Amino acid sequence: MTGWTRGLTRRGALRAGAAAALITPSTFAAEAYPARPVKFVVPFPPGGSADLIGRTIALRMGDELGQPMVIENHAGAGGRIGVDFIAKSPPNGYTIGLGTVSTLCLAPVVQRSLPYDPIASFAPIGMVVDSPVLVVVNSQVPAKTLQEFIALAKATPGQLNFASIGPGSLHHFSAEDFKLRTGTNLVHVPYTGSAPALIALLANEVQALFDNLASFRIENIESGKLKALAVAAPKRLPQLPNVPTAAEVGIPGYEASAWFGLIAPAGTPPEIVTRLNAAMLKALTYKDVLDTYAKQALNPGGGTPAEFAGTIKKEIAHWGDIVKATGFKVE
Repeated sequence: MTGWTRGLTRRGALRAGAAAALITPSTFAAEAYPARPVKFVVPFPPGGSADLIGRTIALRMGDELGQPMVIENHAGAGGRIGVDFIAKSPPNGYTIGLGTVSTLCLAPVVQRSLPYDPIASFAPIGMVVDSPVLVVVNSQVPAKTLQEFIALAKATPGQLNFASIGPGSLHHFSAEDFKLRTGTNLVHVPYTGSAPALIALLANEVQALFDNLASFRIENIESGKLKALAVAAPKRLPQLPNVPTAAEVGIPGYEASAWFGLIAPAGTPPEIVTRLNAAMLKALTYKDVLDTYAKQALNPGGGTPAEFAGTIKKEIAHWGDIVKATGFKVE
């Protein structure tokens, strides 16, 4: 080999080394990802609405990624155990799962301590679905409109009850927010879940309930057993087009929603988060996914990881203000 050819070979090796240096671990991970099945954590028991939401989106996301998503239910503590499991998993894109308004936004402002930080512990991926809160009363309440209900509550302070699934829940603080905005005095009666709360509402043990449409069962509203007075959302629900928004009937800014979004552990490479977001957005266009969610009165989500991160931060601040205003303390 001549000196000239040896120099050429040496320069080629240097160029190859320089090119290899540009291939970072995160770049390689993104290009190879996913090379095996992805663990999808549902922080609630099998068979419930959260489980259905997770399994529905996970199936189609797996189709888009070319690898199956394997559901693991890590239930307990209102979803906090499963969310903590996600937070403490390796940040390699092979463990993702569902985060909710309760686990990411309410728990941080009502619990004395959490094993995870709602911002620092996660890489948000995107919003899957949301289900706005409805203000609903039973047929024995004489009010036919939200303003009539507010007038009735003001005329009988402390005599009208509202149900919740427990202190510190979205149902509880949706009602507390309503009370603060309207100057009413409704009495909180906690139950152990949405089903017992609904039974109590139908039996007139309580007069009002702040919950999503799936929990009320639309047939109860259509039959007249329950009266939906307003939806706490910017737009009317397609399932109940005649029910006005809270803003339309005099309570601007009153919004609350039981949403579910995808999260990964903090430190997950941005390229992988982007890939997962793209798979989620595509999955939300499948007809079977949309039909399943529509039957549960769930609105499909979407948006970017940054937009979902903004929603989490905004709602932490919002519910934190409500909790402080009520003086609520964890027992």
